[in-house]
Order: sequence, then C-alpha cells, then structure tokens
Amino acid sequence: MTTDIKRLIRKKQRLYNKSKKSKKPSHKKAFKDIRSLIRNKLHKNYWDYLNNLDPKKDNNSKKFWKYIKSRKQDTMGIGTLKNNGVLAETAE
Repeated sequence: MTTDIKRLIRKKQRLYNKSKKSKKPSHKKAFKDIRSLIRNKLHKNYWDYLNNLDPKKDNNSKKFWKYIKSRKQDTMGIGTLKNNGVLAETAE
C-alpha cells in the first residue's frame, strides 16, 4: 500500500462522512468515484507485487515461497487412524 493510496483512503472517509451528513447526491457520487478509484489502484498494486515475486528474476525466492505458504488453505492435520486394517472411529 503506497502513501498515495493511504491519502485516498483518508479522503474517501472524509467524503463518506460528508455524504452521510449532507445527503447531497454530488457528495455521494464523489464518494463512489473515489471508492472505485481506490479499489482499482489496490488491485493494480496487488498484481504488480505478485508479478515482482518471480523467483527466476532474482535469486532470492524466499518472498515467493512465503507468499505461497500464506495463501495455502489446506493443512496436514491428523490423518485417519487404522487399527488392524480397520478405520478407528472411537478412542478405544
């Protein structure tokens, strides 16, 4: 997140507060416009970040694998337990 985006987020919050108080359509439209601008900039920055994680580009692939690990949703957990070829369902 860049300082430019942080400034826009603060501006968005001010416009939101102003649109809630005044109920003018122009304030509401300005808020919606800046909200979509921020969303687009964040999306672009996110993809720029991902494109710069290429481990082939630089020899340091630690950031790449750290990102991959953070995005994984599955875990190893405890596997199924077998007792004499039968799946154990109770704690006996």
